[in-house]
Amino acid sequence: ALPILAQKAHPAMQLMWVQVLLYSMLITSLEAVDLRCPSSCSCSQLENGVTADCGGAAGEPSTITAVPKGFPVDTSVIYLGHNNISTLGKSSFQGLDRLTDLHLFANQIQSIDLRRSEE
Repeated sequence: ALPILAQKAHPAMQLMWVQVLLYSMLITSLEAVDLRCPSSCSCSQLENGVTADCGGAAGEPSTITAVPKGFPVDTSVIYLGHNNISTLGKSSFQGLDRLTDLHLFANQIQSIDLRRSEE
């Protein structure tokens, strides 16, 4: 329901109150999504989780030489193609339990150590 003042207001004012209410709801819903993303990537929220695109452009030099840190915990897809990544360590994807798709094509991978650390 609209505030009492808005109920007695001119129809144009009622429309403004509705717009303010909808804008507030939109801002609140956007704040609920945590899309902190590594600076070298762009992240987007999809139905099945966050998709992170850290891929370089084909044929162009890339400055990414290691798997970036700081992905949102609900990341499900990471694109890291066309970079200069040479090593995947055991902490490269730590905490990303929802990760289902990892794209690493066109890198310089020479070493992979994905063993769990002994606790």
